[in-house]
Amino acid sequence: DEAKKKSRALALRRGPFPNFSESIYAGEPSLRNATLTTIAPTGAIATISGLEGYGCEPVFALSYVMRTHEGAGEGKDWHELYYESKLFEQALKRAGVSAEKRNKIFAQVRETGSCQQIAEVPEEIKRVFVTAGDVTGLEHVRMQAALQKFVDNSISKTINLPATASMEDVEKVYFKAWELGCKGMTVYVTGSRETVVLETKGEKDKKEKKAPEAKIEKKP
Repeated sequence: DEAKKKSRALALRRGPFPNFSESIYAGEPSLRNATLTTIAPTGAIATISGLEGYGCEPVFALSYVMRTHEGAGEGKDWHELYYESKLFEQALKRAGVSAEKRNKIFAQVRETGSCQQIAEVPEEIKRVFVTAGDVTGLEHVRMQAALQKFVDNSISKTINLPATASMEDVEKVYFKAWELGCKGMTVYVTGSRETVVLETKGEKDKKEKKAPEAKIEKKP
């Protein structure tokens, strides 16, 4: 509302944006700006700052590998950073989970990124530490749509789907996003790309085990 007030004040002095009469705002008080609000993609910045959860994104995983071009070094494409949730560890400590059990829990979390199937994790902690992989595709879409109502630009948000997702599953989330008024969307099916920015240790290990040796064929 405040952004629109300022944009209307600017329009009185400078005129509305050129295509105002053909825009969705036609018939309303003039606006100087075609778009006013956005949600920036700040996942990497949030991680570096120690935040767990990135606006409309749940935390990707409680333990994962993050790849970045920065700091890769000469001749290397990626630099790998290993992340583990400090808040999850603190929550386990506060709940009285012993160091031995915490080590056992983290050994499992490193493989899947999630704590939902681990019996030693108290239920109240499971309810808080829900990851991107624990949320269904349609739940991801509904979260994005809830914020899209108040955001002019399309939103940087990943709809995470499991490796078992079918073409029909992907179709459903795209159509649901369209029905709910989202302006754009990114769908990622686990394991569908060879190199990704974020990945659990379990997925990384699977790829390394099954990766075939590169064969260079001689061309005529």
